[in-house]
Amino acid sequence: MSFLQPYISRLLPMFEELDDNFRKISRIHGREVTCKAGCDDCCHYPFDIRLVEAVYICEGVRELAAPLRSEVRRRAAEAMEQLRAKDSSDDTLTRGEMTREDMARRTLMMSGIRVPCPAIVDRNCAIYGHRPGICRIFGVPLTIVRGQPAVSCAMCGFKPNSQYVSFVMTDFLTHLDDVDRQLMTDLAGRPPATAFRTSIAAAICVDYDVEKVRRVAVRLAGEPTAAAASC
Repeated sequence: MSFLQPYISRLLPMFEELDDNFRKISRIHGREVTCKAGCDDCCHYPFDIRLVEAVYICEGVRELAAPLRSEVRRRAAEAMEQLRAKDSSDDTLTRGEMTREDMARRTLMMSGIRVPCPAIVDRNCAIYGHRPGICRIFGVPLTIVRGQPAVSCAMCGFKPNSQYVSFVMTDFLTHLDDVDRQLMTDLAGRPPATAFRTSIAAAICVDYDVEKVRRVAVRLAGEPTAAAASC
């Protein structure tokens, strides 16, 4: 894991900033934000995560006690079966890599899917310290793209089509994509031709280490150009 650690180190301050923004915006909205221990409604949506987040999640799973680790991995396999059953034609659910067209199609598909996150055991997150960015900020109103309406958790007290102070995800997602792109470029020797998205369940099933990440990076980089191949 030592090769991957610098990329995780870039991730952690970003997560700390998300945690800080969640606390600040929660204080602004008060009782509208109802997130609390034991509430796992948002943990039933298979949010997309990036490769470096998948690596960090796998690190967290490996740190679990053996019985709990086995249970989380069993639940991950079960969740993947449920995801495949929702769209058996979509092998990107298994492989993880997607073109932009795949991403747009999957975003629409996933918006109507509820599958329990495999890390939720007895309504608590077994990898809470290693959870990805979306899990840290979802609950307060989020602006995914500047200029577009904010979205929020259905369990919280926010009214549709109302104006609220929100967290704008654009900068965070840009920085996250930069870390992913650098990780894959360093491993493949050339930048990826497409972005990488996966789910928590898929990440746990794959159990990413440096060699598995390298294979993803090489695959997404595609064939080198003639000029690059001659170097």
